[in-house]
Amino acid sequence: MIQFAGLDPFLQFHPAVPEDLKNQEGHLPTLAVQWDQAPELVWTLRLTEMMGSRTQKWGYQPHTLWQAAGAGALSYTDCPIAGQGQAQGRCSCKAWAADDALFFELSLCNDGTETWEDCWAWLCLIHRWARAFQANCELPAGAAEQLWVPTSGLRAPMERWLKMCPFHERGELSYRIGENQGTRWQPQIVAHHGAVRAWRIEGNRRQFIQLSSPDAALLGWSHWPCTDMGVCFGTLEPGQVGRVSGQLEFFEETFEPI
Repeated sequence: MIQFAGLDPFLQFHPAVPEDLKNQEGHLPTLAVQWDQAPELVWTLRLTEMMGSRTQKWGYQPHTLWQAAGAGALSYTDCPIAGQGQAQGRCSCKAWAADDALFFELSLCNDGTETWEDCWAWLCLIHRWARAFQANCELPAGAAEQLWVPTSGLRAPMERWLKMCPFHERGELSYRIGENQGTRWQPQIVAHHGAVRAWRIEGNRRQFIQLSSPDAALLGWSHWPCTDMGVCFGTLEPGQVGRVSGQLEFFEETFEPI
């Protein structure tokens, strides 16, 4: 089973918060996530980290207040998408858990006067406080028989950063967004599945955490360490609302050492 909470309440009430996680208080719309098969570990999921359009990055999304939304769900509503003087728009999010999965829906409203082409949001799943999961992040950039590839085995021109890699099913969209994002755009790595994941070995089990979305367009990884995903809302006219969805899930496989 999954347990999750807004980051601020988690830091305030959880009895064993990692010391450096305390420094994250009050920054970005973030959830703290735990799984009962790894109760000593904690992940944070940023919904979202930042947003942008085809030609712009609007900077980090300001801090938001998560509120109860019934039946164990949390949400925030009509929060700014960027700091003052940047894009004029609102974002809302709802997140809820079922068994070993956390589901989320995001909406983005264009409150400005200009059309936003290829609007995207960057989601960040941080493994920094999840021990062995830190070292085993993977992207689906391999051949069919070996789809998942360790990030340590992928060439990253930004040294420790591997960001904004295109998802082949949305190649044209990925390129339209990514080619305007400077050095973060790394098209030499092409993902073949709209998901990112990490894992550890625990006894005779291999435990996974995986972030996926039917609206994924870009994938990435960094040394934090975290696995990242860019989801796309499409082109939004003034007053128009776009929506995306996704899930964070845990699962296990039997581990048989060679």
